[in-house]
This record gives sequence, C-alpha cells and structure tokens, in this order.
Amino acid sequence: MHGTSALEMTEAKGTVDRFIPNMRGDTWVLLLIDGTEAHFPPHLSTELAAAIKPGSNVTIRGVRPHGDRVVAAVSLETSDGVRIDAQEVNTLPFAPR
Repeated sequence: MHGTSALEMTEAKGTVDRFIPNMRGDTWVLLLIDGTEAHFPPHLSTELAAAIKPGSNVTIRGVRPHGDRVVAAVSLETSDGVRIDAQEVNTLPFAPR
C-alpha cells in the first residue's frame, strides 16, 4: 500500500473463524471469531488456504479503511511463525525498473 506510514498501520490479533470466498471462489477474507474481517488480495488465496485453518491464531497488520471491524491486510503471521505478505501485483505487461 503506497503512502501508508507505520503510524497508520494497525494490528488485529485473533482466532480464525472461517474464510469468506469471492465470487470466483478465491479466499480473500478471513473472519476472526471477534467479528473482525481481514481482507487480502485474491492472488493470495492458495497461500492463505495452505497456511491457515479455522481455529488458527493469527496477527494481521494493515489499515482499517471502513471502521474497527475491517482490516485491509498488509501482512499476516500465524502463531507458529508463518508470515504472508500481501504484496501488490503489477498487472502491466512491463514494469519500469
């Protein structure tokens, strides 16, 4: 997320209740037991499903663009140390370097 400073980042900790898929079936939202929604880019669907199961304890870092219960995730870490970073995907056919 460009232009997001560390001061604007927030952290949500909790237990995964379930996954919420998008219309194509990609896992893009993790719902925590406390009702917090953690939104991830759909391209991370396979990685999330492999690393996290309902009942997993996670720490999610991101921003809260829609209030206290929604986190646009930048990274996730499981209680056993697996880390997933939500990096932006460049959809252009070429990228300036």
